[in-house]
Amino acid sequence: GNVRRLDAHACELTLARQIDDGLTESRLQNDFSEYGTIERIQVVSDRQCAFVEFTSIAAAMRAVQAAPTKSPYSSYRVNYGK
Repeated sequence: GNVRRLDAHACELTLARQIDDGLTESRLQNDFSEYGTIERIQVVSDRQCAFVEFTSIAAAMRAVQAAPTKSPYSSYRVNYGK
């Protein structure tokens, strides 16, 4: 169980820092699906962050590397899930 939990954790990416109202789950699905299959998306408006969980670590790595080069994600803090 422990290894699997770590893997799931590594597959998740977090967007934080003043995400705007236009950042919906469908927008995230559209923008991030090019990096790999998405397992789950969650937008937490009151914490001004969003989570995108991919089915593979490779997809999450691609997204974390590419997101800062694309608008509007360049203004967000993009990290692996916490």
